[in-house]
Amino acid sequence: MRDRHGLEDQVFHPGIEMRLLAKIICPLGLSFLLGSATFAYAGVVFFDSVTTPRTPVYLKVLTKGILFPEGGRVVHIYSEGRPLGRVLSGGDGYGFMKIIPEAPGLKTYEARMDGHSDSAGLLVMKQTDRALLLEIEVLSRSFISKAISGDTQKALNTLSKNFKLIYLTRWLEPSVVRKLIAKENFPASVVLKWQGPDLLDDLKSRQITVTAIIGSADMISEVAADVPKRFTFEETEDETFVEDWQDVIKQLK
Repeated sequence: MRDRHGLEDQVFHPGIEMRLLAKIICPLGLSFLLGSATFAYAGVVFFDSVTTPRTPVYLKVLTKGILFPEGGRVVHIYSEGRPLGRVLSGGDGYGFMKIIPEAPGLKTYEARMDGHSDSAGLLVMKQTDRALLLEIEVLSRSFISKAISGDTQKALNTLSKNFKLIYLTRWLEPSVVRKLIAKENFPASVVLKWQGPDLLDDLKSRQITVTAIIGSADMISEVAADVPKRFTFEETEDETFVEDWQDVIKQLK
C-alpha cells in the first residue's frame, strides 16, 4: 500500500522477522558465550578435514598476525604428540601438508607456532559409510524451542550409530563450534565451513557419500540436486520440513 505521499507502507511480518532475528542473534550470542575466535588475535588456526582411506588430503593451517593473515611462518604439525612435519605458510597465510591416511577413524592433529597452538580433526570414513551433514547454527537455534532442544543430544547419538556426522558452520568459527559440541556432549566429529555445492563436490572427490543434511531452509535448497534426504526445522512448503527429531530419525531409518 502507498500513503498519501506516494510512499509504500512498511509491512511487518512477525514470522519472517523472528526467523531472521534468530539467525543473527544465535551465532553472535554463542560467539560471546563460548569465546569467539573471530576477535583479533595472533596465532595459528588449524582446519578440520574429511577423507577416505588411501585418499590424499591436505591438512590446512592459517597463520595470523594481530589483525590480518601473516605469511612466511613455520608451523610444526604433530600427531598424537609425535612430530609429523612442518609447513611454511604462503603470502596469504595458508599452509598445507599432504597426508594419505590408511585406516578409518577420527584422528586429531596439533599445529604449533611460536608458542601458539591449535588442534584439528581428520575424519577418515570408509567408502561404505554414509555422511549426515548438520548445520550447527540450526542446532543452536533449536535450543530455543523446547519441543526440539530436549532431544537434540539423544537424537544425535542415535543418528551417529548409522551415519558419520559432519558439522557445518556458516557464521561461527570452527573453534567456537568445537566448544559448543563439547559443552552439549554432542557426538565428536569434524567441523567444516559451509561453501555451498562446492563443499559437496569436494566431499564427492574424496569418495564420500552424503546421504542427508539437516539445516536451514536456505542451506538445504542449495543442495537439492545433490543430497537425497534434506530436513529443516523451519517451516517450508515441501516435504523437507520436520517438526522434531523423532521425525528425522523415522525418515532416516
